[in-house]
Amino acid sequence: MHTLTEDYLLSTLKETNTISDKNGYRISVVKDVVDDTVYIKKQFKTAAGLNTHRALLKIDHVNLPKTFHVIETEDGFIVLEEYVHGATLKTALTGNPLPTEKMAEISLQLCNVLELLHNETPPLIHRDVNPSNIIVTADGIVKLIDFNAAKEYKPDTIEDTTTLGTKAYAAPEQYGYAKTDARTDIYCLGATMYHMLTGKLYVNGGETSNSKLYMIVNKCLQIDPNNRYSDILSLKMDLEVVLFGYYKSNGNKKRQLSFFPDFHSASSNKKILLTVLYTVLSIIVLVFTFVAIGDAQNMRDMIESWTLLVFIFFIPYLLICNVYGIRSKLPLFKEGSIMGTIIGTIIMAVLLIVFGSVGFFFASFLS
Repeated sequence: MHTLTEDYLLSTLKETNTISDKNGYRISVVKDVVDDTVYIKKQFKTAAGLNTHRALLKIDHVNLPKTFHVIETEDGFIVLEEYVHGATLKTALTGNPLPTEKMAEISLQLCNVLELLHNETPPLIHRDVNPSNIIVTADGIVKLIDFNAAKEYKPDTIEDTTTLGTKAYAAPEQYGYAKTDARTDIYCLGATMYHMLTGKLYVNGGETSNSKLYMIVNKCLQIDPNNRYSDILSLKMDLEVVLFGYYKSNGNKKRQLSFFPDFHSASSNKKILLTVLYTVLSIIVLVFTFVAIGDAQNMRDMIESWTLLVFIFFIPYLLICNVYGIRSKLPLFKEGSIMGTIIGTIIMAVLLIVFGSVGFFFASFLS
């Protein structure tokens, strides 16, 4: 069943820690002895979930651990995915509510990744969004893990054949009352948000309040899926509006909308528009590169041309298109107030001009 490449890869892995081994499902931490890469290795004794994990191979999102390999075996399959350094949200919920700002950051990041999954073809439904399956890294990045309960949504099926999910967070339909769909994840996320908001598990109506944030959570937790948000985008938009008001009233105008468009977390319609925008930018860069290098007559011209290309086109292009999630690694582009982000953008522009000028200065010494 394995290819020679897969056999070789598996032979280079050394297990360093066993996380879980039960019910025909083994999770362990392994290290590649060749290049020291650390993976999470998941070994399934059944083919159930194979298509879901194959779909995850094609998805690259900041709020998902990267799936590197899915290898079929005689009785199941093996998954190698990114090892995420961080602690589960469950460890932070010790009976006390999280600060509203922290709860907001986590909830909106989860909305982003669920929106992406639900917009896949076919849609991917996680069905087990709960604090144990959410890892928060040291720099505040949220990772949604454990797709064992996930399934591809098929509208022509009448009901699910299995009941999956974590009891305290599972939607009523996961107990066989109806078919699970995107609204199932909305319920699970609502139960998780309730836990973050109150420090308690959600049970039969839970605490009530007239605050808009509680109203949003309660709408997620409706027993009838038709009374919940119809999609994650609607939930995210309500959260953004309410939380922007919260930040403003507390003297902090922090916002959750990206100042620049981000292809990784965009909806399907936005991805089409961004694809057109990025394609136009790419054509401009390629045309300028061809013209500038073609007109260069000596080393000075070449250096000046490449200086322009790097600092006027290439670096801004990487930032605007957020290639490889580069903006999340730069403090100037981390989410903050609108004014703060504009100031950060201006500072970055000034730095590019300064470094570009240095390139021209050295080129001036060449003939």
